[in-house]
Amino acid sequence: MSAQEQTTPRRWTLFLHYLTYFVGWVATSGLALWIMLRIRVVMLDLYVFFQYDPWAMAAVDKFATVLLGLGWLVGVLIAEMWLRQAISRHQLWPRMLRLLAIESIFLALLYGIQFGLVL
Repeated sequence: MSAQEQTTPRRWTLFLHYLTYFVGWVATSGLALWIMLRIRVVMLDLYVFFQYDPWAMAAVDKFATVLLGLGWLVGVLIAEMWLRQAISRHQLWPRMLRLLAIESIFLALLYGIQFGLVL
């Protein structure tokens, strides 16, 4: 068996790990974007619920959207680095599941707050 034939399965394994990492990163980034949008909606609902100044609501909305967008971008970059490092440490699945669990908890919390405001 030649050296080329011995490294072919290793290349496919590495390719599958990077493909899994990329799909997981896109999925967690999309979920993080959804969380950012939910935070914005909950923030506006809380603003209305506590009856703050209606004229300032547009400014608060735009300012918060910019800050949330920057936070999302930084979070996506950190998640990309963290998941890419997990490939060499053989911790890709535990890290992806941990990230998805944290995002799911945030999403459940946001929907819980929004549901509580409706009642």
